[in-house]
Amino acid sequence: MVVSNDDIVEITRRLIHKEGGTSGFATLFENGKMELSVENIILEHRYRGLFSRDDLQAAYVRLEQHGYSKMGEIEKP
Repeated sequence: MVVSNDDIVEITRRLIHKEGGTSGFATLFENGKMELSVENIILEHRYRGLFSRDDLQAAYVRLEQHGYSKMGEIEKP
């Protein structure tokens, strides 16, 4: 199966806008590994250009709401 970069970006958008989050995010949260979440990854400088301001804002807010300890290291969208 071939997945294009556009497909990956679209799938990621759906994940970060899913109301209530995903089970994967919940698992990462419960295990103190939110740095591995797509929400955190898309906020990295190298990936920001692939996503809209709304996408980045949704990711930022979800991390903030869950008390991510490294919020000070993330540039606010």
